[in-house]
Amino acid sequence: MAGQDLASAWHEVPEGLDRGGYAAWEAAVEEAAGGPPRLVPVLGRLTAPAGNPMDLAGAIAATLALPDAEFARHERDLLETERLHAGTGWPHEVRFVAYAPRSLLAAPPPFWQILGVGPGFIPAESAPAPAPALDLSSLPGSLSADQPVMAIIDEGIGFLNARFRKSPRKSRFLGVWLQADERRAQGLVGPWGDIRLGRVLTGDEIDAQLSTGLPEAEIYAQVNRALYPPPATAATGRRVGHGTHVLDIACGAGFADPMAATPILAVQLPPASIRETAGRRMEAHLVQGLRWLLAEVLRLSDGANVPPVVLNLSIGSLAGPGDATEFLADWLGYEIGRHRRMAPGAEVRITGAYGNARLSRLV
Repeated sequence: MAGQDLASAWHEVPEGLDRGGYAAWEAAVEEAAGGPPRLVPVLGRLTAPAGNPMDLAGAIAATLALPDAEFARHERDLLETERLHAGTGWPHEVRFVAYAPRSLLAAPPPFWQILGVGPGFIPAESAPAPAPALDLSSLPGSLSADQPVMAIIDEGIGFLNARFRKSPRKSRFLGVWLQADERRAQGLVGPWGDIRLGRVLTGDEIDAQLSTGLPEAEIYAQVNRALYPPPATAATGRRVGHGTHVLDIACGAGFADPMAATPILAVQLPPASIRETAGRRMEAHLVQGLRWLLAEVLRLSDGANVPPVVLNLSIGSLAGPGDATEFLADWLGYEIGRHRRMAPGAEVRITGAYGNARLSRLV
């Protein structure tokens, strides 16, 4: 900016700093750029509004009824389950993840406390009409408390790999959420429900892919073309995937191995979340992924007969305090407690990698 007074070019950002410098900077850039309104992922908790007799169940119902807020199916189901079992008053904390216009942040509902805001995006299409919300604690399912579920949130998860099958044409995956930047799947794979972030593949869909006889690499290529427009690329397009390696260590098995009875749920984070090492994108994606994983365990269990979950997180970010006050650490603790409350006796064990940031070995 040679020859120009920096002070005259500086514009103060007076609003949004309470939600972090990243969020305030993104909002200022969007305002300067103009264009269509953006949606943002809002991570928050419900709180009793001052001077209002609204109870927790009422706040959940009002949240789900907001005309400007979007909720993925698993999010609606988690909130509806909380509402049906909330009782009276405010017996415990309830958090949520919604997609809302950035303009809503200036005057959020009085029963919302916003804890975090993810990066904004311009929706390429409208979300479909939501399906009715369900009580996850009353659904019949095939999972039982006798068999733990292995879960992973990572990148490059080879969901077709033979180490994750019961037999040559039968996968151990109950489902995998292939997240993409806020974009619904296109082309051959097609969208799925009201998921904003990429595509969920069910266990039956993975089995159908295995039955085609196509090479794994070709199936991954088809899926990746539907999810990641150029220049974005997915780790499953390479020979080695970090998530595949980690999951194989955790529960990979041959067909005759007893470990082959262990069911798997997985979330593959978007490539942009992995590249952005500060964790700005990862926070919203990882929280949504964890809530989906635990909602699926409840959905696929036989009522209150909920299996224990072992979740591996061999990922992280370099920003933040690096202790229990960090945003993700706090939210992980909340999700463990929420799952135990919604499924009494059910355990969630989270294992995390410690010590290195790729080649730099940061501690």
